[in-house]
Amino acid sequence: MAGIKAAGRYAEALFQLAEEKNALELFHGQSRLILDILQQDAEFAALLRHPRIKWLEKEAWIHKAFSGKISKELIGLLVLLLKKGRGGEIYAVLDAFNERARARKGIISARVSSAAALTGDQLAQVRAKLETIFHKEVEIETDVDPSLIGGLKIQASGLLIDGSVKNTLHNFKRKLERIGGRE
Repeated sequence: MAGIKAAGRYAEALFQLAEEKNALELFHGQSRLILDILQQDAEFAALLRHPRIKWLEKEAWIHKAFSGKISKELIGLLVLLLKKGRGGEIYAVLDAFNERARARKGIISARVSSAAALTGDQLAQVRAKLETIFHKEVEIETDVDPSLIGGLKIQASGLLIDGSVKNTLHNFKRKLERIGGRE
């Protein structure tokens, strides 16, 4: 619980700094870049969390990985988190910051799951439909879940839209069980 509160405080401080510097869009984009890199390179993320590796060594990796790609303020935040032994909270801090940034910019976040990877055109169609439904800009995270068999499962703004074949089959099974129980 203490980690969640600390992540919120660091995120709020970064958010205030971004607003002071009129750099919310820049910091938002750069924080998403950092999160993408940490998600794609699980080994790098694990090294940043490792308690036996000195923060100075981790700081050197941060500079090597991100110098010239992100602002000095975001590098400073990452280094501060490492120095304070909070390398494992980098994701939570940046995720909390991104939530604040999206809220300020009127953007909602959606997670779209599909049985196979969506093409760029399919993703654009899903985004357009969600923007029509919510009347807001939509930022989409995708994942592939072969167990869905087909169709889409979308989570956005506390709403779940499950149009997957798996869900359709599950609902059909329940209806058949109810019909079978009547006899």
